[in-house]
Amino acid sequence: MAVRVTPAKDAAFEARLRAALDAVGPALRGNPKLLPARYAGFVARDNRCDRPIRDAGLANGKLPAP
Repeated sequence: MAVRVTPAKDAAFEARLRAALDAVGPALRGNPKLLPARYAGFVARDNRCDRPIRDAGLANGKLPAP
């Protein structure tokens, strides 16, 4: 899950989104068909995780330059 800069600057929105995503793991235990079998929930990461993907998109022109 990635969020654009504008909503990410909204602390209340970020808190609600994190809470919703954090609830997926426990929800899967009660309803295993909520997501495909290989999913166990979400893990919080910072923007560094996506840097190689973003750099590749910029390099091949699939993403616009910032």
